[in-house]
Amino acid sequence: MKSKNRILIGFILLLFTPISENFAEPTPLCDTRGSWHTSDIEQPPSGAIERNTTIKTVAEQDTYIDADYPSSNYGGQDWFYVGDNNRSIALLSFNFTDKPAEYLRAEIALDFWSVGETTEVEIFNTSSWEESSVTWNTKPSFGNKIATFTLTGDGIININVTDYIEGDQLFLAVCCDLGSFDTIIIYSREYEYGENNLPYLIWTYLEDASFSILSPSSFSIWVSGEDYTISWNTIGNIEKVKIALYDEGLYLEELHGYSGYEENSGSFIWTIYSFDDYRGDRYRIKLTDYEDPNVYSYSNYFKINHNGDDPSITLLSPNISSQFEVGENLIRIETTGYIETVGIYLYKDSVYVETIANWHLTYNNDYTQEEYGWAGTWTITEEDVYDGDDYQVLVLDTDDDAIYDISPKFEISTKSIAGPPLFMIGIISLIGISLILHKNLRIRSS
Repeated sequence: MKSKNRILIGFILLLFTPISENFAEPTPLCDTRGSWHTSDIEQPPSGAIERNTTIKTVAEQDTYIDADYPSSNYGGQDWFYVGDNNRSIALLSFNFTDKPAEYLRAEIALDFWSVGETTEVEIFNTSSWEESSVTWNTKPSFGNKIATFTLTGDGIININVTDYIEGDQLFLAVCCDLGSFDTIIIYSREYEYGENNLPYLIWTYLEDASFSILSPSSFSIWVSGEDYTISWNTIGNIEKVKIALYDEGLYLEELHGYSGYEENSGSFIWTIYSFDDYRGDRYRIKLTDYEDPNVYSYSNYFKINHNGDDPSITLLSPNISSQFEVGENLIRIETTGYIETVGIYLYKDSVYVETIANWHLTYNNDYTQEEYGWAGTWTITEEDVYDGDDYQVLVLDTDDDAIYDISPKFEISTKSIAGPPLFMIGIISLIGISLILHKNLRIRSS
């Protein structure tokens, strides 16, 4: 009976103990985006793919031999002649230094010129020879016929040589059965007027292709009027890149000027000009493979401050003499530089209580002022349980938690919350007296 009475008294007291619904478990200081929120550093969009790609190796040697000049060597010429009833033959050799570990196909690309009529061309592999010394008299021996094809005009022809990749080098002869003194021309590796015209061995292989942008990062705060390095890592064979600036998802400009691309060196110096008037914290760099738009990557969001203004926050109200009460209470701040959003938080005795508000600061078009004033009201109701002189307000740049100001301790007074009614106190007292009397009676009876 004794334990039951104690439980009853405790339950009655609990019913009339004031409970504060406002003092919930503390949450993170900022419920909007902040660079220090690891949960908000999202994985930026990217296009990483597996694709067929190629690598080209220019011929290591090339020349031609001519039966009409059997002891002459023609190494080092810009082009060579093929035809004349197979009395003028082109010779080419390719090394395998760039051969991928796992390749899908190997091809020879030759650029034919001065094709005046339909012509049949044959390609053979040969024994080895030296460009600087080979002549008709010392011509190599011919092996298997690798390919036969018909030319109907000028252009580049690709010849599949996958089945003939053995050892570390490939020697070839190109023959044509044009009539006497009729020849066509093949451009040599020494040709100086166009890379695409050179003879190549082309390897096709499967590769992973992707970018990862290192800078800017989600912690970057760049300032107009300064130079900054955009840097990235590359996986795969990507020779040229496009670099563009975005604000959220809105395209703004290409950063590499009128060339249309930048050589893929892994970095690029970008000058942020003041007249571009960039300011905000939702900028992104997009990097794209110039040859394949399916391969791209965006940076994390980063911030650009205009004109080098040094961002700061000064909390003017509440101050040490402030006393907040039920109703509307003024919160006032000043800022310098570009700050887009601030979070306003309430603390009691240095312990977080709640988020009061998040202000999105909207600037006018004239950004020559150095300081901006902002004001808003915080409404305290009679239901709020705020009482004491140890409250503080923290104002924080939600994009950079190093920029903040906190008020001195000030007072908040709300309507007092009543305790248990008098009649309940009487009931509790009677129960207590009854327990004492009951105990005394048991002692006497014993």
